[in-house]
Amino acid sequence: MALITFPAAAVKPRSIYAYFDKVQIWLRTPADSATIAKWRNECGRGGLYAENRLPGFPGDYHQRVELRQPSDRLLRWIAQIDHALVNRVEVAVDYVFVNWAEVADARDYLHQHVVRRWNGKKQKVKIGRTGKEPVAGTRNTSGP
Repeated sequence: MALITFPAAAVKPRSIYAYFDKVQIWLRTPADSATIAKWRNECGRGGLYAENRLPGFPGDYHQRVELRQPSDRLLRWIAQIDHALVNRVEVAVDYVFVNWAEVADARDYLHQHVVRRWNGKKQKVKIGRTGKEPVAGTRNTSGP
């Protein structure tokens, strides 16, 4: 996955986190409830969703499992299952900025040069707050 790099004149993120937001797998042999419980503990927000049913494509798969924000450890476990089929992955990149002025600059840059230009108006850029710091901020010219 290629990360977006901002030009020298634009604001720089304090940190960047790339991760799998969702991974969907199909299993030929359904996982038992103890295994599902272990996997659920290795998922982030949103946990895990599992259902026993046949897929809408050819194959003898019997269980669909959606892992939300799976840990690296869980992904390694899944990779070792010889009867698992990964058929959907959603990736996410979080950019963390020093203040809201930098967030606004980055949002403007993304909308102008990356998001709208290539993906149309259906592409979403979510701006959110993860901490309890004040929502108003001033430009930080001294750096992080």
